[in-house]
Amino acid sequence: MNQAGRPLNGATPNTARQLLDETARIGGDLTKLAETGQRAVRGWQRYLRQRVDEQPYATVVVAAGLGYVLGGGLPVSLVRIAVGIGSRLAAERVLSGVARTLMDTPNKNS
Repeated sequence: MNQAGRPLNGATPNTARQLLDETARIGGDLTKLAETGQRAVRGWQRYLRQRVDEQPYATVVVAAGLGYVLGGGLPVSLVRIAVGIGSRLAAERVLSGVARTLMDTPNKNS
């Protein structure tokens, strides 16, 4: 057992007490997950309400476009191409940001 009372190396609990403890931990983890999910949903609701208040027409256009795409309005091949291009662009931005950070960080050996 580790310090938290959990079995080491993913070992299966073999006593009723260990099973009850594991079940209680799972319940606690699920409660935390539900709370985090609720906070995320509330955050998205606030964000979307703010967008609708600030730019109602643009928000409706984006929502309609997403609905069209998610509803199967675009051919799968076109969606794959768009996702591929988008993921490459996102990766390029992340990598350039990391490279910029590394270049700006002073060398500790100097």
